[in-house]
Amino acid sequence: MDCQKLVDYWIKQHNEKYSEYIFKEQEPRYDLKNFFLNSYYLFRRFGEGWETYIDGYNDLFRRDPSSDYYKYRDPFEEDQERRNSLEWTSLFEIIANVGFPYNQSAKDNLLKYSTNYLKHATVSPNSQWVDFMLSSAVANLPECFVFLKDWIPQQIPKYVESQCSPHQYMAYLNALKNCDNHSSLKEKITIELMKWIKSPSGTPDRQIIVWARLITRLDWLPEFIKPDVKEEIQNNFLNTLNSIYSVLWHYSPMILEAYYVCSNQDIQNDILRNAGNELTPSFFFKLHDIFPFISSSNEALEVAGEVVKVKEKCGHPSKENCKLCMETKKDDCWIRIISKLTSTEPRLHSGYEIADAVIYEYQRGTYIVMKADRITKQIGEGDVLFRQCVLLFSKPYALVLYLNPYETAPFVIENIRTAAESSAQNPKFGVINGKYVRQLYAEYKRREEGGKFTEEKPSLFDF
Repeated sequence: MDCQKLVDYWIKQHNEKYSEYIFKEQEPRYDLKNFFLNSYYLFRRFGEGWETYIDGYNDLFRRDPSSDYYKYRDPFEEDQERRNSLEWTSLFEIIANVGFPYNQSAKDNLLKYSTNYLKHATVSPNSQWVDFMLSSAVANLPECFVFLKDWIPQQIPKYVESQCSPHQYMAYLNALKNCDNHSSLKEKITIELMKWIKSPSGTPDRQIIVWARLITRLDWLPEFIKPDVKEEIQNNFLNTLNSIYSVLWHYSPMILEAYYVCSNQDIQNDILRNAGNELTPSFFFKLHDIFPFISSSNEALEVAGEVVKVKEKCGHPSKENCKLCMETKKDDCWIRIISKLTSTEPRLHSGYEIADAVIYEYQRGTYIVMKADRITKQIGEGDVLFRQCVLLFSKPYALVLYLNPYETAPFVIENIRTAAESSAQNPKFGVINGKYVRQLYAEYKRREEGGKFTEEKPSLFDF
């Protein structure tokens, strides 16, 4: 599996499942949580410039709509042992990174039921999968589960007596990471894990997860950062990756993170560039915050012929005329459409027009640059668009969304992206995809014809 395919696959899953995580309450959610936890670590690995995602994930996790369902995650429920145990495993790790849910009742239920299940697990420690949950509780939230502090180091030797998977060995090592006076036990587990490294077992699609976890989650252990061991692990990872055609979707960000760690600076920059072009908040997520009705699966082709006829503005835009048009429509234009859909007064950056590019200031720091003509060359309209976007990039952390029902030449867009990436003010630039432009018009038309425009302002989720 080559790098580009891996990056594209992760991006596809991220774009499709982000809204699912925010709005759906399906149970159990282990795979979904695991995917976004691994993506969180990937963004942290990317480092500087990805703070908006790292900060945004804090809210993503802490506002999880499934937080009211903790009492249903019984790790001893028949046929649900694996998923429920592993969901608790991921949940403890998430909390250690970003904190408890905002909702106090959710936090109370989480602690209440997790404590009950963990105490049950200490009575039945050999039940399948509970060792992961127990280990994660000690590794991530020892202050919340003090009754496990002395118990887990006594139980792990019993686990190790039987044949364990490399994932179990890694879980035990993480549980013992902050435990004092257990160096001999840690050494014993490390030796067992080294045996697997020297003679790996399992299918390549299973092995790749082990190699990725060794590279990204166990890099704190001195034995695994020794140059010869590190090189062996990374070579095995790369060889295994080259031998497979697909990966499990919820592990794709961890596997991509491992590839990123193993790569040279040029490849790392390519990965960052590809991810940045597709995953900046301006591309979909911020757009979804502003227009909650948009969907990644709706092409809205029924309005394709109409949307290209809508103008940026009328022939005589002014503050007074625009406000009057909001009450009594004179004609459709993108100023009116955006104003109506966001329940905001028509307001444009620096008056009503800059060099023939309408710039709608949605909120402080967020700008929608509007064009309604085909731009096929840099000279002329392309330069106008470039100059106005660059002007906005001078504002700290500006988010610039470009709306045009027509296609714009790729090289024009790429020049603007390069300018954004080069700016010291850390702006974000995103092109509103044609299907989303059509969805905006379709929703406007539906509400306009049905008289259903609401005066309530949309809730914002600031990335």
